[in-house]
Amino acid sequence: MVSTDSWFRSLRFRLTFWNSLVLLILVGLTLLGLRAGMSLALEHELDLLIKEDARETAMFWERFHATPEAITEELRRKSLSHEERGWFGQIIGPKGEVLFRTPSTPISFPQGALDSNGPVSFGRFRVVEVSTEKLGLGVGRVVVGSSIDFIQSDMDQFDDLILVAWLLMVIIAPGTGYWLAGRATRPIGEILRTAEKLQPGRLSERLSLSGAGDELDKLCLVINSLLDRLTTYFERQKTFLANAAHELRSPMAAIRAGVEVALHRDRTAPEYREILEDTAEECAGLSMLVNQLLLLAEMEGKLWNEVTPPVRLDDLARQTISMFQGVAEQNQIQLVPNLLPVSIGVNIHHLRPILNNLLDNALKYSNPGATVFFHVGVDPNGSDSALLSIQDTGPGISPDELSKLFDRFYRTDIARSKDGNRTGTGLGLSICKSLVEGHKGTITIESALGKGTLVLVRFPIATEVG
Repeated sequence: MVSTDSWFRSLRFRLTFWNSLVLLILVGLTLLGLRAGMSLALEHELDLLIKEDARETAMFWERFHATPEAITEELRRKSLSHEERGWFGQIIGPKGEVLFRTPSTPISFPQGALDSNGPVSFGRFRVVEVSTEKLGLGVGRVVVGSSIDFIQSDMDQFDDLILVAWLLMVIIAPGTGYWLAGRATRPIGEILRTAEKLQPGRLSERLSLSGAGDELDKLCLVINSLLDRLTTYFERQKTFLANAAHELRSPMAAIRAGVEVALHRDRTAPEYREILEDTAEECAGLSMLVNQLLLLAEMEGKLWNEVTPPVRLDDLARQTISMFQGVAEQNQIQLVPNLLPVSIGVNIHHLRPILNNLLDNALKYSNPGATVFFHVGVDPNGSDSALLSIQDTGPGISPDELSKLFDRFYRTDIARSKDGNRTGTGLGLSICKSLVEGHKGTITIESALGKGTLVLVRFPIATEVG
């Protein structure tokens, strides 16, 4: 059951609250704007009417100047015909005397009290004065006015409608907003429910898409993609652990068997020495395997972004060749270096294992009399990359095996080993790949049966300092 506090903190409630608040404010401002516009329109319409009446009255006065009774009758007629809006009028002579006026005229307007340029307000009345002299009708003034009570009455009715409309919005907006917010946040609820079901060992659940192609669909796609990567990662780790356990089991069993044989009965010193030498050899292999496993665990998904001093790849390659020169001569393999100056920004402690492992593999799987070409220089296909290539003339690798070379614990077919036994731990190339890609480089292997193997490693070129 969702608590009240959690409900108030929910995204759905907050969307409803803020959308409703903004909508009500906008509607309220719109209604107030309509009210102000309507009030101005009614006042403007009244001003036009009384100005027109004032001019008509002035013209009528000139036409019937000698007949005061006609003027009085005309004013009375207009007053009666516009009684609902409190119409009144009066004619003032040159000396300020009131010549004619309607009985409903509320007050007298002395000369100078009104603005001849337009209507003015006097209390509850809107009044306009027209100077007859400007009309060519002699000196005098015509004053016409109207009560604004009827405008206020209309505005009161309009205010009631505005209030009813706003109250309806207060009732409708939150409900509609809550429903719309529910539809908008429904995918988020599904994401939460799916996330609650996920377990490290069970990542088969996936988010469904609404098909709208909106941001929530994109979020679902991103999360599904993340789940796919996590599933792949966990499967990889599961396989890795199983393979590691298998690889560790063999040397451990060999060490235990050797110790048990030594303890089974008394032996001569040479026999003990032989058992201890075998045990030491197994321990050395076990130690190398453990170190490689630790290195792989450290490098998992890591990208080295620290700034490192530029390293001369050709100098380091020259040291590696010098170190393996004795092994090459012992196996009657010719090493042909072609080392051109090029610098890369790679940690030297990460670069050495790459060079050592790749050259060791080339020598290990080459037959006596073979040649290994070792090249370092600028990549001819891209001047911003350094290229390291090691090519042997050995038996080559089949296409089926080529795609698996970087898999952990994978070792090539037994026929590639010169002594007929599988050698190494199967982690060397996997470590090389992790180190190369961790330094934003690439490593590829090209090979064909009977045609040897070519390893290509590319790193971004660094600017040499000093």
